[in-house]
This record gives sequence, structure tokens and C-alpha cells, in this order.
Amino acid sequence: MPVGRSGPGHWGVRPSARTAERDQSRSPSLAREAEPRTVAEIADRRNELAGNLSLYQELHFIEKIDQLLEEGELVGNRYRQVAVRIIEKARSEKSRMLGATSKMNRDPAFLNGLIADGTAAAGDFVTALAFEAAWRGGDPDVVWAFFADNCRITSEDPFPAMSPSMEPDTSRRFVIEGLAGEIQIDLTRRQFASDQYLWRVRFTGQPDGDRRRGQAAARFQNGKITHFTLGPTAADGAID
Repeated sequence: MPVGRSGPGHWGVRPSARTAERDQSRSPSLAREAEPRTVAEIADRRNELAGNLSLYQELHFIEKIDQLLEEGELVGNRYRQVAVRIIEKARSEKSRMLGATSKMNRDPAFLNGLIADGTAAAGDFVTALAFEAAWRGGDPDVVWAFFADNCRITSEDPFPAMSPSMEPDTSRRFVIEGLAGEIQIDLTRRQFASDQYLWRVRFTGQPDGDRRRGQAAARFQNGKITHFTLGPTAADGAID
């Protein structure tokens, strides 16, 4: 389970979904639909969980340092904030049927399919990072340029409500006022890339002025955002 660093972020690459009870609160897509039954499946599951615990301990320590730095509890040049981003391969119906033995599959067609999936995911990930940079830069026109003409935009509590049926001008104003204004990416929390990209965000609620947390999700196609949603973190804080 390789973990490396590239640029300003810390990258965790996980080859499959996992269901450790401890980790259910850490990732949006860890659950399996069925329990392992065979000896091979159980052994594979045990191996996944053992590796997962150490990985998430490392990521938790990084996030804790990030939070202490932001709160001013750590000072000096010894520490710096590191954004944690996790890339996950979306589990299709086909992949769920492969089982533990697929890890030993050396068939060229199978491996080429995995490489093609990784290439496609990497393209969307790079686009998501460019969108994130524009979002953090606060330029409304640059932010809006990432949205496809027919992008479906929705928002729900704790954010102001918005439906996909709103007029394009209303949608544009909503995005510009939010993303280029009060809604900020929380880089002290891990971000996820799978079939969609998930950001932890913070914003000031109205009219009470309280600082609130939520989640933004985007789906990309051909370098453009086709679906964008704002709402609570999934499944009772599934990516907390």
C-alpha cells in the first residue's frame, strides 16, 4: 500500500475498499457489500485491515499537525501544513465480482484495463487540482470557466438551498458568490478523489454568522464540471 509525497500534498493510494469499523468514519467509500466467506477472502481482508490501520494513523497525525498549525498551537519553521489527498478507484459492479484472487491476475488485458482506469482518474484529478487552485484564488471568471454549460448544481443544508432547475444566471451568481467568496476549502482535512472529487469546506452561516463545515463534490468530464453539489459530509461525517 504505497504512500508517497508529491508537490504540496501527501498522497495515499489505496487499491480497494475497506470496512474496518474504525475506518468507517474516515472515508466515503470503505464499505463492502458482503462479508468475506472463503479462507482466501478472509486472509485478504485481514491483510487489508492491518495495512489500513497504520495508513490511517499516519494520515491522522498529519491532519492533527495541520490543525494545530492553523490554531496557532505550533509555531516556528519546524512544521508546515500538508494537504492530504486520497485517490480511490471507484468500485464498479464488475470490480466487486473479481474477488481476492484478482490481485494475482497477471493477464495483460486485465492489467492494461487497470492502467487505462488509472490514466482516466489521473486526468480528472489534475483537472480537480486546477479547479481547486482557481477556487482558492478567488477569481470568479476563472472559477466559472470550469463549469460545463449544462452543469447540474445543487445545494442543501447546511448551505443555502438550491435546485438544478434554477436559471443559468442564478446558478452562476450562486457559484461565484459562494466559491469565490465565503466558502473555503478546509485543507486541514483530507480530500478524496474517486468517481467524483470531494472537498471539505468551511463557510459562515447566515444570519447567525456561525462558522460551519460541509462538503463539496464535483464530477468531471472532458475537463469540465458536469455535476456540482454542496451539502453535509456524507454518512454522518464519513470523511471526518
